[in-house]
Amino acid sequence: MTEGGRTTIGARPVWLDCDPGHDDAVAILLAGHDPRLNLLGISTVGSNQRLEAVTDNALRVTSFYGVDVPVIMGASKPIMRKAKHCGEIHGESGLDGINGDHGLPPCGPG
Repeated sequence: MTEGGRTTIGARPVWLDCDPGHDDAVAILLAGHDPRLNLLGISTVGSNQRLEAVTDNALRVTSFYGVDVPVIMGASKPIMRKAKHCGEIHGESGLDGINGDHGLPPCGPG
């Protein structure tokens, strides 16, 4: 079977639930391109940054790196602890570059 141009026979099905900052962007990239994994989709949770920002980050990462899976906006905060927005680490977007810019272009037409 193929999915998104990848063969998924024997691949382990994976769903990522994350708050895409720098670390989760790498996790999306790896899970989306590792032939041993069948990335089924991504849900986001507000934690490193607000929910809208981390969902936008997941959409930007999947679009830029060609990871063709659904991205679902999830919970606005973690279940087990308080959300801790880490602007000093992840920047205002949750995925800022060293110059304070987002680092990835917006997804979609344009």
